[in-house]
Amino acid sequence: MVAPSANTSTVHSRVIVGIDSGEFDPNLDLEVAIDILYGPIYFRLLVGHLPLDPHFADQLPLWALKAIKLTDS
Repeated sequence: MVAPSANTSTVHSRVIVGIDSGEFDPNLDLEVAIDILYGPIYFRLLVGHLPLDPHFADQLPLWALKAIKLTDS
């Protein structure tokens, strides 16, 4: 595993807390989880197809958490 950068270390530690508390799947890939959160931001910045607006800022964390949250099976 690659050590988290200064830009992702806070998110990295928060995801670990989520895994340890049982909120996130214990088999969750940390790097993929971080990419799920950061990827859409950089995509909008690089491609420029849509703005980084308040609606996006509100919705992205909600959908990212749904993607990595432990579900009852």
